[in-house]
Amino acid sequence: MTLVMVAMNQHFAVQVSDRRLTTKTAVVAEEYAKSVLVQTPTGRMMIAFTGIATTPNRSFSAHEWIQQALADVSYGCHSDYEMVMRFKDAANSFFHSSPKLARIALDQRRLEVCFSGYRYVDNKPHGIFATVSNLRTPDGRFDANFQSGDAPFQFLTMIGARHRPKAAILSVARDILRRLDKAEPMIDFLGDYIQSFAEAGGALSTVGKSLDWLTVYADPARTPVSGYRSGDVKAETYMSDLLVLGAQGPLASARNLSLTATHPLAVPNVHRNAPCPCGSGKRYRDCHRSRPQGVSV
Repeated sequence: MTLVMVAMNQHFAVQVSDRRLTTKTAVVAEEYAKSVLVQTPTGRMMIAFTGIATTPNRSFSAHEWIQQALADVSYGCHSDYEMVMRFKDAANSFFHSSPKLARIALDQRRLEVCFSGYRYVDNKPHGIFATVSNLRTPDGRFDANFQSGDAPFQFLTMIGARHRPKAAILSVARDILRRLDKAEPMIDFLGDYIQSFAEAGGALSTVGKSLDWLTVYADPARTPVSGYRSGDVKAETYMSDLLVLGAQGPLASARNLSLTATHPLAVPNVHRNAPCPCGSGKRYRDCHRSRPQGVSV
């Protein structure tokens, strides 16, 4: 299962999720998109999922279905709450009746989708966190949970992988949320945690070391940022998918975005004074650590 971590305070919301795709017995792919940035008429939300990602015959792709379902339910939708509730109904209908899932046992059709970000009312931010999930329902029906609060709205959670972080880890993360108005330290902290979890799980862990991260800001004038982090030196980098929804339906979308170069674009995080993993001979702090991280979207 994908591991997704979300942290939010009065300044920013951060989502970090791994990209590994697995079956019960094998790793299928290290780079599989599982996150999307959604722009709505009233706000911005980051979305990620854990659970069933695809079927053996590839007739179903969760990340494509999620975006199509959101586009379908957006017509005439007046609020983020209404959109989440409509999405829950769409999930129940599709997962119980679609021929694309006919060969998958009902108890294997499990999915959890999380929504986090801000809605803007009179230019003031209201934090949002919601889940639509059937991971814990005996009959496989989807339930929805929706939370919203005025700033300061502080939130920290994790979905996926059957694991809960130690109290000390949560304490450090909450301290970062309380003290900082910059997202980068939280991205680094959550990324380090997920990658250490992946390393502890070994080669067949359901959690991988390639990560997507997204940041949206409480200030509606600030542009959201999408980024990628790898456990290896790579000449590729990836962006989360983008979906723009209007009051009368979808306006634009972009999927499977990546960039390839002739030099390393992604390297593992190391100590700032250690040699940069890219092989340049420079210290990490003077090389890839000092380069811009993420792309405005």
